[in-house]
Amino acid sequence: AVMALGFAQCVIARPSLLHRPDNRRTGENLGVHLLTALNRLGLFSKHRPLPTDKLAQALILADRQQRPGLHILEIQAIWQLLQA
Repeated sequence: AVMALGFAQCVIARPSLLHRPDNRRTGENLGVHLLTALNRLGLFSKHRPLPTDKLAQALILADRQQRPGLHILEIQAIWQLLQA
């Protein structure tokens, strides 16, 4: 449906858990802390919480690549963009 709007390029991000500053959602905060702890143990390392500012940065980087068509960024691709 998004491609029907006629954009030359469309980037859709599919991050895992977002880490929002000043988040008042208890469940999300608990999830961020739990997932971070599990990451430190070497578990679920591909799904570490992603700060919202990093997501914004990755979307800007993806847009600057100017690749026509639809591009869906899974969490691994988002982290790769940020490390490039």
